[in-house]
Amino acid sequence: MYPYSTLSAAAKEIRLLTLMPGSGNDSIEGSLSTESLQSGPIYEALSYVWGSADNKPNLIIDGVTFAVTQNLHAALKRLRQQHQSRLLWVDAICINQDDTSEKSFQVAMMSEIYSKTIKGLLWLGEESQIPSWSVLPPPAPDHNDAVFHAFCLFRLLSAGHHLKDIPYFQLEEEGQETYRTFGRRAAHWICTRDWWGRIWTVQECVLPDDCTVIYGPVTASWSMFLDAIASFQHHRSSCCAGIHTAAEIYDMLNYQVDTILELRAIRDQRRRGEEILLGELVRQFRYRQATDPRDKLYALIPLVTSWNGLPPLEPHYEKSFAPVDAFRQGVIKAIEVSRTLDILCQLETPVSKANTPPPSWIPDFAQKAAHPGTLDHFMKQIHLYNACGGVMATPKVAADSVLVLEGYCVDALKRASTMMVDIKHQDRMETLSWWHQVAEEECGKANEGWRRSFWRTICGDSILRERPVGAIHYAISVTTRDKRFIVSTKGRMGVAPKMALVTIPTPDEIFILAGGKTPFVLRPAGLRDVPGTTGMQPCYTLIGDCYLEGIMDGEAMAEYSANKKPVYLV
Repeated sequence: MYPYSTLSAAAKEIRLLTLMPGSGNDSIEGSLSTESLQSGPIYEALSYVWGSADNKPNLIIDGVTFAVTQNLHAALKRLRQQHQSRLLWVDAICINQDDTSEKSFQVAMMSEIYSKTIKGLLWLGEESQIPSWSVLPPPAPDHNDAVFHAFCLFRLLSAGHHLKDIPYFQLEEEGQETYRTFGRRAAHWICTRDWWGRIWTVQECVLPDDCTVIYGPVTASWSMFLDAIASFQHHRSSCCAGIHTAAEIYDMLNYQVDTILELRAIRDQRRRGEEILLGELVRQFRYRQATDPRDKLYALIPLVTSWNGLPPLEPHYEKSFAPVDAFRQGVIKAIEVSRTLDILCQLETPVSKANTPPPSWIPDFAQKAAHPGTLDHFMKQIHLYNACGGVMATPKVAADSVLVLEGYCVDALKRASTMMVDIKHQDRMETLSWWHQVAEEECGKANEGWRRSFWRTICGDSILRERPVGAIHYAISVTTRDKRFIVSTKGRMGVAPKMALVTIPTPDEIFILAGGKTPFVLRPAGLRDVPGTTGMQPCYTLIGDCYLEGIMDGEAMAEYSANKKPVYLV
């Protein structure tokens, strides 16, 4: 075991790895030194995916055998220079992973570590390694040549060429394979690397002023990738919308539009000095994965630009601090900082299989979430709503399990239709047809404008202007995905979480809550003893946020003052 020295948090000390020169199959050797970030050390910071912990190869650090994952070993072998050393910051080596106290304060310093590096090195992996979720065969017998063509594809995109003018988008004759075929496959392999789906890589490519993408023997500037995807997004949604091209690359680039452009947006927001809050980041990047569930929150702390005068969220890696404790900590901090309930929106949590399930208001961020594009529309449209009339949230927590908010019940569910499953287009159309029938049955006689209300409801009453092609279809698809169409007891139409039910004798209720830009569906959970209160209190289970036609712009707030009361979520 390597004998780590103690780092000083007060002096903002970090360790840096001096990677010794070498080539070929020479053993990889290096040494660790301690530096203070306050002294301005010049180093490069590596971004990579740890990968499998099986069959770890060894490095030699200061004469001591040091086991690392195969992916890190491959990265260092590529980064090693033949005749001169290289100064790097590599988390798995520079942080004592067995010291939870050190890990906690080093993670809190990540913003400075990556912001002060002279260059971020974004290691996607060896070109011969099969991506974990690629559906295509190897690009070509000569991987290096195919990878070169893949980078050429991105270079041509970044230059702003029309898709029809880029050779790699042109189809070959049936049964024929050319450099274009292999280039597309290699690009697909690049875009399906695990690196794109990990939570830590977000800050690692956003914070540095300059980054280089490294894929096997080929390198390119990170800005080229950002420009390439931005150009693809522009062309596919305007002048080149009808181009007929190979599906495997077109579909993959469509996927990368959501993945890469959100990274570019965060980088640009930071450079403009705009406010970025924890809750926004958690929702935006929830689909990314982490080995330690707590990192779904902690890895995003360096990207936050405002805590609104409150102390930042502090990482805790002690074994006694379970993931649910970190999630509780993050939810409360997000509500306190933003004074809104945005963190509770679009975060449906599957039914827990634990013997003691966590409170309903603590989302399980460890659960796999939808692809970023699903939340993209919602994150833009939520700021258009104002169901609470601008009243700020003032959360309190009782006994770590009861979230106390303020609000009142405005309605209840009368009918909940079938759930919209993200399946084939024809099946979705059949579900929408059934929803339309339910709307007519429940609202057709009492509301002459029911058809208009129905269409406003299923698209969330908003269309994204930046998606001129297919904007309405996209809005409906995202708004209704995994949702139920509902009609309330007061005849309002809505779209609610899939768990929303009309139970007898007490159906799910719809509340306006202070800080909630949207209404929320709550389920009565009976009377309970809430610490800090006198007598038994009516408690509720949080089902999720909803769209309810007619109260999204604060219309229900006229009766708020007279009806508001503490709302206890368990």
